[in-house]
Amino acid sequence: MPSYTDRFEDIVREFEEAGIPVDAPGFFDHPAFAERLAGDPDYRNLYARFVKERPYTPEYLAYAEKTLQTVCDILHQELIEDGRLGACIDMSLALSRMLDKLGVWNFPVLGALTTTYPEHTEIPRGFYWPVDHGAIDAGHAWLFAPPFTVIDLTFGRQYFNPGVEAYHPDAVYSREVSDVPVLIEDICSSSILMEMDAQGLTWDLKGLFSTHPHFEAFFKTFPRAVVTHAGAAHKFIPVAVGVLDQPLEEMTDLQLNGMSGHAIFEEKIKPLFA
Repeated sequence: MPSYTDRFEDIVREFEEAGIPVDAPGFFDHPAFAERLAGDPDYRNLYARFVKERPYTPEYLAYAEKTLQTVCDILHQELIEDGRLGACIDMSLALSRMLDKLGVWNFPVLGALTTTYPEHTEIPRGFYWPVDHGAIDAGHAWLFAPPFTVIDLTFGRQYFNPGVEAYHPDAVYSREVSDVPVLIEDICSSSILMEMDAQGLTWDLKGLFSTHPHFEAFFKTFPRAVVTHAGAAHKFIPVAVGVLDQPLEEMTDLQLNGMSGHAIFEEKIKPLFA
């Protein structure tokens, strides 16, 4: 079985030999895919790599962009009206499932988010870390959906310190791909780094890769992005692919204005694509 870091052709061959059809988004729901995923959680990364590198026609990209804008505008408006904060994971997973139904290739991304504010503001950098005291989780979540590398409908609805709102976009639609370096402080919480320092230990990316080697492979495979807004730079660093283990019909975590993600799709989005 190939790794997600292997040649794209080998990944395509793996799906073919497994009898997994790859002609439409969401083929991770196929029984053969699910069987392999049960034995290897990293198998979902093969799907993400396929979405990232499969060829796209200009006609498809035009359709995808128009569809994304329509769907995302509706969901973002629902989020603003509801007032909920910190919905990045729930929103990204539900949006991903909606786009599968509409034939738009995508995958949810879990990762780190680091914000550097203009120097004159003297505002310290802001972090959403994926690693904190032994736990590895999503610091933040967004969507990869060509032609966009980052779609983040919840950016302006996170828990930020007062006074920084002007430097944060309400939502992010970015085609950016960046080779900006990953720093250990992007990934590990400041409390971890301070504790290591107090023990006289130096913790850097090399140390992180020695204990969590999957980070190094993931950083090399999936693109980072830097989004600027009002002089601030927001660094998006993917560290994992989101887990889509429920169909949209069974998802209940995203609740906006008394409606589930599925209800919003059925009542407000699906009719537009009938």
